[in-house]
Amino acid sequence: MKILQIALIIGISYSCLDSKRRKKAIVKEKMEFINQSLHNQKATYDRSELLNFIENFNDELLSQKAIKIYDFTSETLEYLENFKSELIEYAGGYDSLGRILNTFEVEKQMEFTIGKNEDGEGYNLMKNLEKFTESVNHLDSTFNYKLVYHGNEFEVLSNSEAEKADFVSLNFENTPLVTALAIISQFETQVKLIESDAISRLKKLDK
Repeated sequence: MKILQIALIIGISYSCLDSKRRKKAIVKEKMEFINQSLHNQKATYDRSELLNFIENFNDELLSQKAIKIYDFTSETLEYLENFKSELIEYAGGYDSLGRILNTFEVEKQMEFTIGKNEDGEGYNLMKNLEKFTESVNHLDSTFNYKLVYHGNEFEVLSNSEAEKADFVSLNFENTPLVTALAIISQFETQVKLIESDAISRLKKLDK
């Protein structure tokens, strides 16, 4: 997730742009980076076979832990999908052909995620992602997964304004809707990868 966040942060701030064409060009460049990242990661993991894999565990305790991870993941993925749907609706919804409207909308996106007094839904997103990794990490002492990062955790942002940004601002400030949705999709991918890695590590302990 760090690479994606940094790629978005180091782009030109949309509040400083005066050309709609320039905005679209920059977003296109960012989206190409994001889409390539998503393609590379999604191609490595299919969740549909995971329950069958868990059923082959020999150790009952390890199997129960694996099922808990699967359940934590399902719950988090459902939350993320609902988050995207609510964000899309808040920003304008869909047209008659089912296409997302206002894909370059920034203000509505920020109202939803950041809020006027740092009370937006992005803070609930942060809590849900933290809850997911904490729940998984609790199942094995060797697990140390993390999805939530703040600006001061990136060396490349040292001595910059972005260093002071929290998780929500880091991901959603001055960010158009289409990029915000890509960020959520990236979190979905990361959640699945944590699930896959954690369950695979439990399987290695299975005798």
